[in-house]
Amino acid sequence: MKQHATVQERYSRNVGFISPIQQMKLADARIVIAGVGGVGGRVATELVRLGCMKLRLADPDNFTATNLNRQEGAYLSTLGRPKVEVIAELCRDINPEVEIELLTDGVNEANIEEFISDATCIVEATDFMLPHLGVMIARRAREASIPVIMGVEIGYGATITWFDPSGSTYERYFGLKSNVTLAELKSEQVGVDIARWLPHVPSYGDLSVLRRVSTRGIDVPAIAPAVGICAALISTQILNFLGGRNILPAAPTVFYFDAKEHRGRIIRHPVWHHRWSLAVAAVNNYLGRYDKM
Repeated sequence: MKQHATVQERYSRNVGFISPIQQMKLADARIVIAGVGGVGGRVATELVRLGCMKLRLADPDNFTATNLNRQEGAYLSTLGRPKVEVIAELCRDINPEVEIELLTDGVNEANIEEFISDATCIVEATDFMLPHLGVMIARRAREASIPVIMGVEIGYGATITWFDPSGSTYERYFGLKSNVTLAELKSEQVGVDIARWLPHVPSYGDLSVLRRVSTRGIDVPAIAPAVGICAALISTQILNFLGGRNILPAAPTVFYFDAKEHRGRIIRHPVWHHRWSLAVAAVNNYLGRYDKM
């Protein structure tokens, strides 16, 4: 027999940490998420648990065995199924009344207007190997005065930043020319330095693996704790944005938190911090500390 929960029951445990104003604004907001694999899928279910009632999810991929180690909705029973459909089912199992729109082809030039329509804010969780998607979304969001929140999981932690429509651009953050075309990005005539994606390199990381990632020899390593941390940071930032307080400084400033290093800080010069943290990781690798962690 299927159980039901009243609105009061469903969100009673939010009381004390989420204000009535935040709860109301979250219910009224339409959050759109590009990419519902690791971070994006977890953000979707967290937002519904918090009280979000309007979601739009975009992702063209199906679950595969490599997703089982970290992604929300990835089970043996869901392998081969579209990610957006599985995540939507999980969200509706939390709250059957949530309004969810699905873009099963992902975000592209043909449906970008549909994707951003009536959006309160956008979560950009697309594959970093496809920078043209992030640029396309950010440009259209800027024109429509919609903020974009982006998080990247790394090691046992994550980094997060957001793009204010009136602030620094996505292109500038990633070291791209303001007039770079989507065609140039798609054809890989223009690329993004890995330092722009990973402003913090964990001191315990295996640099031989990260080097192979930078040359696209392997996929980016990612584990479940980092996905959870990244999704928590993004969900919290959305609540802060809707409540109008405690909003992180916008890009190019970045916040990172690492549970293994027991550290968290705001990074104001991401590229320089990447180089500094890379040097620390290199020393640890040289001294053989990676093998002992």
